Amino acid sequence: MFRIMLLSLLLASTLFSQNYQWPIRASQSLSATFCEYRSGHLHAGIDIKTWGEMEVPCLAIDQGYIARVIVGYNGYGRGLFLKLNDGNVAVYGHLELFTPEIEALIQAEQLKQDKYNVSLKFSPDQFPVSIKEIIGYSGTSGTEHPHLHFEIRDSLWQVINPQLFYSGVKDTRSPILDELLLIPASIETRLNDSQLPIVINLDNTDTPVRASGPFKLAINAHDRANGTLNKYNIYRADLFVNDSLVFKRRFDRVLLELTDSVAAIYPGHRGLRGWRFMTMYTAGITGQTPFAPEILHGKITLDGVSTLKIRLADIQRNLLTKELVFRTEAAAAWSVKQTNGQVIITRSYPEHSYERYQFFSGNNTFIPVAQTFYRLNSTTWIINSP
Repeated sequence: MFRIMLLSLLLASTLFSQNYQWPIRASQSLSATFCEYRSGHLHAGIDIKTWGEMEVPCLAIDQGYIARVIVGYNGYGRGLFLKLNDGNVAVYGHLELFTPEIEALIQAEQLKQDKYNVSLKFSPDQFPVSIKEIIGYSGTSGTEHPHLHFEIRDSLWQVINPQLFYSGVKDTRSPILDELLLIPASIETRLNDSQLPIVINLDNTDTPVRASGPFKLAINAHDRANGTLNKYNIYRADLFVNDSLVFKRRFDRVLLELTDSVAAIYPGHRGLRGWRFMTMYTAGITGQTPFAPEILHGKITLDGVSTLKIRLADIQRNLLTKELVFRTEAAAAWSVKQTNGQVIITRSYPEHSYERYQFFSGNNTFIPVAQTFYRLNSTTWIINSP
């Protein structure tokens, strides 16, 4: 049995005090959000809809100067890097056109290098800009559908969730949690009598989950804003066991280099609906793990009847909490003894059960079992000693 509670509590985090100009003359409607899954990387910004329109004016979000432009077939396509006076950098991707002055410099460089892909850097006095000044026009360079890819980076080369600077995306809908993936964390762990990972569909479960031994958890969750069918990434996820926090993720900022660590968050497991699960545990990879606190590992060990709670939040502080009751079971116990030239192996279970096992020698060959005895609470194998 689990309970769903929609809460109106404020998150501990608050929006950044700095407010920027919206970067394009288009409504604040998004087709993608910060750190969604992409093949080989995490989405480092937001994608702003232009509703099929091309060459929509893109605006300087604050005072600064155009520090760099790039032109390529892939990636950002035609991208622009705006260095702001506060030290941050705004990145505009998939542009169709730059200003006429910059277009002339790009064409000259392309002719000089005799290639399409070029990169130009500028000094602060070459292209200074004021807030709301037009710096380019949106398009489809490096992508298929018209939109503006937009990022904000700080002086430490961390990418920051751009939505922290804007509150105009209308969203009164709470996040959605569809499924849980439970993953055994030891060879002795059983989840609903399974040695393998199991998926819990949260649409229709009213019985406790049976668990013995440690396990890890991943979630299949997303968010949606008003007036759109696009699925967005959540902003925050917290995992509790009996009201004690065991893991959390908050998608606020991360080092740019760690946006390549996609497998640490989306390891490839897919849910029944085809969407990728997000880990709520440290992945055990070397080096830094993005959006994972160092002091929380996420491994869950239960004792008795326990409540597991997942709390989700979007950037607009809409909350969703779901709870799932777990009933722990004592792990099966092994005993081995040798008598009269035979090895007797017994596996005892806390409840009526049995499992099939095969035994291997040191050279990875099967050891033949002379007799097998199945009882209500145990299984015994008799192996003739060599």
